[in-house]
Amino acid sequence: MENEIDVLKKEAVQKARESGRLEDFEHAASVWKLTAESQKNTAEAENHRRALSQENLKSWAQILVPLISVLTLGFTLWNQTQQQSEARMSQEDTAWRSAISAFSSTSAKTGVDVPWFRWI
Repeated sequence: MENEIDVLKKEAVQKARESGRLEDFEHAASVWKLTAESQKNTAEAENHRRALSQENLKSWAQILVPLISVLTLGFTLWNQTQQQSEARMSQEDTAWRSAISAFSSTSAKTGVDVPWFRWI
């Protein structure tokens, strides 16, 4: 489209130069004016399109940012719950091991043999 407009401008100027008449120069000037307005309108339309796409992106950001924040918070809470559960199980295992070793050392001192504790 831009190329066609440039061709029209050049043709109008060439005709005006060849004829030398005032009406042709006025016609060439009006063609130049119309092409300048067309280019301006095209640039404005492109700017509006860009502004619209940025507004669209802002709209999505307003939706996605809180959603991602909530999902991140949920994952963090789940992860902390898992860690606490594992820590609690580890402490429980440690408590059982210490109880078994205390009982084993007591039974070794007393001479009582409890064979099923050896498999734990």
